[in-house]
Amino acid sequence: MISVITKDDLTEVEKKLGQILSEIEAAKSPKLSKIYTTKELAQFLRVSTKTINNWRESRKIEFLKINTTVLFTHDSVMDFLKEHRIKKAINN
Repeated sequence: MISVITKDDLTEVEKKLGQILSEIEAAKSPKLSKIYTTKELAQFLRVSTKTINNWRESRKIEFLKINTTVLFTHDSVMDFLKEHRIKKAINN
């Protein structure tokens, strides 16, 4: 069986290689942390937006404020959760 590689085939391979190289470069660069709005964070933590706002206003959770937009990074949410972790009791 003889296969013929056309110019279109080569163009498609070149395009695919470009995509693969872009993905490799993107994987090498540092990634931004996930960012949540108040509503998204409330859904993620399964609490009300009022609870999120209370935590924010009492400075229990770190946040970003750009003009009137309040945002929370995934890292700050994980730090908040670590601070509120209750360790299991050791049974002797």
